[in-house]
Amino acid sequence: MLLDIHMPELDGFGVARAIRRDEIAAGLPRTGLIAVTANALKGEDERCFAAGMDGFVAKPISLDALSRALNRFVPGLGEAGGAMVPGSGAAFDPETLRGLFGSDPARLSRLFETFVEAATGDLATLQASESASARAEATHRLKGAARMVGARMLADQASRVEAAARAGDAEAAREASEGLAAMLAETTRAARASFGTAKDSAIDLGG
Repeated sequence: MLLDIHMPELDGFGVARAIRRDEIAAGLPRTGLIAVTANALKGEDERCFAAGMDGFVAKPISLDALSRALNRFVPGLGEAGGAMVPGSGAAFDPETLRGLFGSDPARLSRLFETFVEAATGDLATLQASESASARAEATHRLKGAARMVGARMLADQASRVEAAARAGDAEAAREASEGLAAMLAETTRAARASFGTAKDSAIDLGG
């Protein structure tokens, strides 16, 4: 779904947040949301990411930019014979972010660090949650964000936790969630190495 950021009454950020809330409440699959805006200022992409969008395209829209943004939802779009998809076992696929936001390492690093901050918060919420709905909501957010940045293993594991929580199987949800922090740390190390910003990637959950 393409969302114009500057729609009247309710802007694209508000629409994206409302869609994500409804998905969580109803247990719906994540809808692909791509922001479209003429206001391509520094930081606008981070705002789109924080609102729950999956991509960002600046006006005037070129076919190349739109193709790259849509390629995540329609693999191989605009490429003869389809695109090569990295193995699903990789902790981090840098091409996912590059396909959405371009190849500037500094920009991609900022976006990834925004993800790490949000994911760490979701893990802390998951650890402290006593209700199945709270656990499902936290892992739903984590799953969607992880898929957006190319953290496939983390997204798949978060999906397992969410499914168990929604099914009311607290023990299965607990067991599935045990390795999430280590997986996020591994993903973070791989991503920072890719961007040339390697540093300590320990995940602090406050306890």
